[in-house]
Amino acid sequence: MTFEQKVSAEYNRAAEKYGHTFCSDNEAIGTFTIEMHELYEAYHKRDYANVAEELVQIAAMALKAHNSLEKKQRPRLTMKPQSGGAPMSTKRKKK
Repeated sequence: MTFEQKVSAEYNRAAEKYGHTFCSDNEAIGTFTIEMHELYEAYHKRDYANVAEELVQIAAMALKAHNSLEKKQRPRLTMKPQSGGAPMSTKRKKK
């Protein structure tokens, strides 16, 4: 299996479990911090099989972060006031 195929499989596995995008910037940074720490530990132990796994996970999370950024950069829909009438009220009418 190529590196790209491994990254794609890891991304799909994680997306099924946790979603296709991060919920917040803090979640993204936290995930990268954990994965980088795990990569550091694997290198420190000279566990190169684990290093390879961690690199796949980091690449998959980079893809997820990229998807999160694309979602944030989409134009947002806004509510425009209706012309010719009073704004809608959220208060309930008294009976």
